[in-house]
Amino acid sequence: MKAILAVLVTVLANTALFADIRWVGPQSGSWNDAANWSGGVVPDGDDVKVIVDKTDPVEISVTKSVRVNAIEFSGANHSLKYGQGEFYFHETEASVPYIYVAEGFTATVERIKPHVHYATNIRKTGLGTLLSKTYCFGTKAIDKYTFNDIEIVEGEFQINCNSDSLGAKRLVIKGGAKAIMVDSNKIFNETIIHVEKDGIFDMNSKRDTIGGFTGEGKVINLGSSVTSMTCGPLEFSGEIHGYIRIGPFGFNTVQGEDGGYFKVGSANALKNAT
Repeated sequence: MKAILAVLVTVLANTALFADIRWVGPQSGSWNDAANWSGGVVPDGDDVKVIVDKTDPVEISVTKSVRVNAIEFSGANHSLKYGQGEFYFHETEASVPYIYVAEGFTATVERIKPHVHYATNIRKTGLGTLLSKTYCFGTKAIDKYTFNDIEIVEGEFQINCNSDSLGAKRLVIKGGAKAIMVDSNKIFNETIIHVEKDGIFDMNSKRDTIGGFTGEGKVINLGSSVTSMTCGPLEFSGEIHGYIRIGPFGFNTVQGEDGGYFKVGSANALKNAT
């Protein structure tokens, strides 16, 4: 009987971990305090979905490393801050990790990482804005703590890595979505920017090094400061507004006429690239 009860207790405990867990704590508090969560359970598990939906802004500090599959922000402008603990996303067979931000709100996150080899992709969903700060989604595109794809499905993704590299092999911007640079200092390095039709990648007149461009959307506001591109692919049939320097050492320059746009692969683009 004791053995059966022990098994039941274990099953119930695991079930609680796999349920949706909602923030019920104050406007500022620790992720790792069980009292701040529904059911008195600290979210930390492969299949955990976290919900932060208070109507007043909430600032949550991660003071001890945890992992989840998804987090949903709504109700106000919330933030997830680094507090000496890493925040990992875990991909399961049934679900790609995602961060949802409801329309009309901004969620700020710091030090998001894949759970070493277990999360290969992550999605940003919802029509709201996601602002990524400090170790943006990993470390850099060639490190083990990096995503294959960061996929911006809808809404806006603001990138402010404070001189740290974006941890993704590809930044994928779906049609209707937008990614915008807030700060730049070799953020992208090896990262390839893939912009689908009707998607927008906004350099915001910042200067950076890009791993490559693919897709058929729009790349805008490259500005007068040249954006360099490494040896990665330039398989882009969309619009590029501004100036870009191509090649491992930035020898060949492609730019729009009078600061306008060109279609990469067109006769005009090829002429300017010589």
